[in-house]
Amino acid sequence: MPRRSSRLLQRAEGVGRSSAMDVDEDSSFMDVDASLAGTTGNGMVEDGEGEYGEGQDGRHARAHRRPCSVENTLPGVSQTQSVHDFLTSREVVGGRQPKAHLPRSICSRLPHLLKEKELCTLEKYDKIFASAWLDSDRVICGTKDNQLVVWNVVSGKHYTLPSYLFEGFRVDHCGIHSISISSEGLIATGGQQPEDIMILSKADVRPKGLLRGHQDWVFGISWLTHNILVSGSRDKMVMVWNVDRMKRGVGKPFQVRQGHEDKVRDMSVDAVRGEFASLSADATVKTWTADSPVPKSSTDLVHKAELVCMACDLERGAYAVGSESHVQIVDPRARRVACVFDAVEEKCGIRSLSFNGHILTVGGGSGTLSFWDMAAHKYLELENAGGCKSLRTGKGWIKKDEVFHMHFWDQETPNTVYTHCYDPTRTRLFVGGGPLPFGLCGSYAAIW
Repeated sequence: MPRRSSRLLQRAEGVGRSSAMDVDEDSSFMDVDASLAGTTGNGMVEDGEGEYGEGQDGRHARAHRRPCSVENTLPGVSQTQSVHDFLTSREVVGGRQPKAHLPRSICSRLPHLLKEKELCTLEKYDKIFASAWLDSDRVICGTKDNQLVVWNVVSGKHYTLPSYLFEGFRVDHCGIHSISISSEGLIATGGQQPEDIMILSKADVRPKGLLRGHQDWVFGISWLTHNILVSGSRDKMVMVWNVDRMKRGVGKPFQVRQGHEDKVRDMSVDAVRGEFASLSADATVKTWTADSPVPKSSTDLVHKAELVCMACDLERGAYAVGSESHVQIVDPRARRVACVFDAVEEKCGIRSLSFNGHILTVGGGSGTLSFWDMAAHKYLELENAGGCKSLRTGKGWIKKDEVFHMHFWDQETPNTVYTHCYDPTRTRLFVGGGPLPFGLCGSYAAIW
């Protein structure tokens, strides 16, 4: 056998043995092919003297060799990583994923597509104050007359939860003002006593316990973790609860915060940064952590009238606060109001706020839904409203009793948006409310 052929055969046998031990299916095919053909990676023939020249074998190997792996082309890329994945990974800055342009565009487009579908048989309820989605089909609502209602928005059917606790107890002009659902499937909401918090199981919507500690109406409830709950009340207190510490179905707060000088109207949690905020009628927003009883920050608000709702912008770590005629964006790190913009309609009050990405949804006292673009710093001009900056709620139901006939029979009574919440897909919006005037009974519920 010629010396060159013998050498090639030996090399082929050597490569075959080494490939069985060291080379897997995802390794560099180019190196193996080049070795088998007696060529280098660029298709050049290696002769017996160690010099390189392009011959017929080299041209044949170059024409038939398999594509090289990414590992040989881009240093630092894993064997199974594609070029697309590699280029995408280069966009990651500071451990954060690249900006999701598609979800952002969906958030901007969604308000233009919303259409109202009112829910029926509202005659049993007075003003829907709070709401949360149990799943993609069901919403749980809290009313002014202390009822919890579960609505199936697909079938339109609904039922009222029985008064498991303190049967027969009823408080006029109080209501369930907040509902929050934990990641572990626990529902926290107002109890039959206005100063209590009831814990229910999301799976069967049955009670698991009662939290007692506040001395007055509870306005704000929110989960900080899967078992840590924070609440704010008209007694000026902020309380922190651990539901795992309940004994015989009753829990007590393990921390009581006394930083406010007036009633606490709402609570909001920043799950990204592990902190929460309280909004008070003393015109301050205070941020807290679970570890310290001292506020992490305190911000004085510019507009102080009718402070009733707040929402957290998880992307920016800021809080939106609604007042009588304005929305204020609070930056807790700088301890200042970073931005103020007018409500769509003045002097009507802002009653509910929520973020869907960079879009802030604003529920108004005059029955309006408007959408503020945090990136563009302006309200969306809605195609489904003829270019107007807000959608309007439907007529709902109103009780035509003695109060109505004496004071409101000749007046327009729009349905205030007391609550709204996006479903798990972030493509549908539940809106609940009722007439704003005190003493007037009615309700409104719709899916947009």
